[in-house]
Amino acid sequence: MASPLDLLKTSFNLFKKHFVYLLVFWLIDFGLTLAAFIPLIIIAVTTGMFAAISHAIPHLNTLLPTLIYIPVLILLLLWFSTSLTVQLNAVGQDQRSPFRQLFSVGWQKTWPMLVLSLSAGFLTTLGFVLFIVPGLIFSVWFSFAGPVIINEHLGAFASMGRSKSLIKGRFWTAVKYLILPFLVSLAYSLLTSVALGPVPLAKSLASLLYIPLQLILGVYSFQVYFAFRDHPVSGSQQLSANS
Repeated sequence: MASPLDLLKTSFNLFKKHFVYLLVFWLIDFGLTLAAFIPLIIIAVTTGMFAAISHAIPHLNTLLPTLIYIPVLILLLLWFSTSLTVQLNAVGQDQRSPFRQLFSVGWQKTWPMLVLSLSAGFLTTLGFVLFIVPGLIFSVWFSFAGPVIINEHLGAFASMGRSKSLIKGRFWTAVKYLILPFLVSLAYSLLTSVALGPVPLAKSLASLLYIPLQLILGVYSFQVYFAFRDHPVSGSQQLSANS
């Protein structure tokens, strides 16, 4: 199985090869994300919610349209985010899917991804709150659940079990691969804070420059999943890991 640095290098090469494809879809996805907030702004203006909030407790009739739209907004944002994840999955396999297909598959995976986010997030957070260590273990166990949903067409809970099975027998190996994006992001944050510290609007510039890195690390996460999926642990290796 390729090393973490080799997979990161492969991810960077795939990013370069599919740069325009990634950029155009990201811009479309980002534009749709911004557009999803327009109805919320219109509702707030037409119902006078801003004025109501600034003077007194808003009346239910003022808040009701907003409360109705917020779940719709959350669903739209998750759909757009999942569609981008589907694209990163395709690029991770050196493939390109039509944009319409990305949104179609993204919509199909939105509900399982929502259930996964809530259930895995709850278990991981609970583990951190109670004893910290279980939270770390859960975060590693469920790290492949998202890619499993997209590639193996399993539901949220089945994908969590499948992810755990891919990790079984090589937990610390998985940690070595999964910690690399964190280290890269940390290094980027430190470098930009030093290099762009005196620059006006430095935080905005750093955030803009971080977008390509996010895409590369997104491709990397699928590269890691593919590596673990395509190189299963043999029975003897599991016995050795458990002994």
